[in-house]
Amino acid sequence: MKTMTCKQLRGACDREFHANTFEEMAELSKKHGMEMFQKGDKDHLEAMSKMKELMQKPEAMKEWFDNKRKEFDALPDDKIKMNNKEIATTFLKMASSGKVKDAYDKYVHPDFFHHNAYFKGDRETLMKGMEENSKQFPDKKYETLRSLEEGDLVTVHGKVILSSDKVFSVIHVFRFKDDKIIEEWEASQEDIKDSPNENGIF
Repeated sequence: MKTMTCKQLRGACDREFHANTFEEMAELSKKHGMEMFQKGDKDHLEAMSKMKELMQKPEAMKEWFDNKRKEFDALPDDKIKMNNKEIATTFLKMASSGKVKDAYDKYVHPDFFHHNAYFKGDRETLMKGMEENSKQFPDKKYETLRSLEEGDLVTVHGKVILSSDKVFSVIHVFRFKDDKIIEEWEASQEDIKDSPNENGIF
């Protein structure tokens, strides 16, 4: 968990945002900006106008975004202990963004094992499989939809977008030991366009 302020993200106030990834931080900033826009806050409207000007220059916008990501990565972690549900969702978000090894180093127990039928049951094999998946789908996106925690177990229901025509509903169940993920189960189904279920899979 890291902290940045609205001003650090080209905003107009000292409101603090707390997030585990830069993508989450950007979303919090965007949400705050929309709230200030709806309130008609003069200072924030001026900041948004300047940001809009920057967005008209794709290269400059990319440079700003990349620099802010580096600034976020360089920040020290907040001294706030995460609960197991936060660890589980952060692990999935980080691993899905391509930082698989970092996610394993930080959140997965050395004695981790799993129940994915497509890989051997050890830590190293699944990690490498996830790294290969990240290379195969570099634009993969992950969104946590809902999560539950009971005892040493955490269940996370998420939406995985591999490409425009490959979207999955994925449920992970994690067991924790010593504040690390020690065991994992998962189940998934693809979002098919001709499904007879009008409620959808999400």
